[in-house]
Amino acid sequence: MLFQNNLSMTTKILIVGSIGNMVQFYEFSLFGFMVSKFASLFFPAQAYLTSLILTFGVFATGFLMRPLGAIIFGHIGDNLGRKSALSLSLMLMIVPTLIIATTPTYEQIGILAPLLICLARILQGLCIGVEYNGSMVFTLENFPSKEAGFVGGILAASPVFGMLCGMISGYIFTLPGLPSEFWRLAFILGTVLGVLGTYVRSRIGESPEFAKVKSMENKSFNFYEFLFFIRRNYIKLFITIGIGGLCGAHFYIQFVFLTNFLQIVTPVDPAILTRISIFSLITYMVLLPIMGKLSDIIGNSKLMGVSSTFTIILAYPIFVTFQKGVISGIMLSQLVLSLLTATFAAPCHGVMQRMFSTTERYTGISVGYNMGIALMGSSTPLISTFLFKLSENPTSPAIYLALIGLCGFWATRTYINNYELGKKQNFFVNS
Repeated sequence: MLFQNNLSMTTKILIVGSIGNMVQFYEFSLFGFMVSKFASLFFPAQAYLTSLILTFGVFATGFLMRPLGAIIFGHIGDNLGRKSALSLSLMLMIVPTLIIATTPTYEQIGILAPLLICLARILQGLCIGVEYNGSMVFTLENFPSKEAGFVGGILAASPVFGMLCGMISGYIFTLPGLPSEFWRLAFILGTVLGVLGTYVRSRIGESPEFAKVKSMENKSFNFYEFLFFIRRNYIKLFITIGIGGLCGAHFYIQFVFLTNFLQIVTPVDPAILTRISIFSLITYMVLLPIMGKLSDIIGNSKLMGVSSTFTIILAYPIFVTFQKGVISGIMLSQLVLSLLTATFAAPCHGVMQRMFSTTERYTGISVGYNMGIALMGSSTPLISTFLFKLSENPTSPAIYLALIGLCGFWATRTYINNYELGKKQNFFVNS
């Protein structure tokens, strides 16, 4: 049997959603944690920083495809069912993971190598565009709204666990002394996990909230209808874009950009920096359900406002601390970033869930959040590296982080002003 009979249905749904997130984000993030190796394997030999920028560009390409994936799978989720969209995305994710695992190096096949890697990232972006937000929608629809922060925090921790596995795999499978092709086993492992995750997800039922309205509407995709959807919900979409942007910027500046950046600007042993990063990621994962529970007590949006405010205030001091290159200071700054990230990410889906009706929720949250990730979050490593190269100032990435923090603050305040302060009905029905 897949589950013990004494587990409640909501618990089973939470477990299945967590497993799916873990598998997909292991596969998706593994590229980011091997970005330094890929810069030398799949791109022409040149200045390391230039190759790194090119690799970060391919890394960001996957995120740029997330909104398109959100539109496609969002329509499936809002019309054919949450389960159908989630199962399909997880199954298709196996293909790009296999492409990365089997692509020859630049020395072996030339320009085809970066083109194949870019294609794999595009396919990954299409699939991942629905996974995280779709599983949030599906799971939170099975829980009371007063538990949205805590449940959202637990579910948000599952992709972090997948990323942690990706980080550890990226470290272990690229250790010095191992065979040169050994890193490919990490991606082969991802394909096996994808098959298992697809099976587990097939064993769970549809969201009851969606099942109630399924018979009311079942439309084929229409581009003009999608434009009307944007027109009806443009304020909500801008809010979700701001939320997704800060969530992405928080995470990817800390766990992708800093992993490589600190090796360049500090004399600290890269092995020590990796251990600090892993410890920070574990701390973030543990903080997510804690901050989610706290947000259920004091208010989801209030905690998000605190996080975005302190992101703006502390961005520069954090990078000044990094510049000094002291291990204790680096660790403290990483822990502060983990706290800021968890405080914003844990309650944010409880906020977004309330803004959209059941028949538009999957598409609305997936499209808006993924646009934020694509436009602001995923570009953080690329833009931060570019700012550093342009200015030769190690504190320059703080400017971008503070600006995205301002976007997150605007999104939170706009939500509060339009949804919580006496305008709930008008805001919900018509943006």
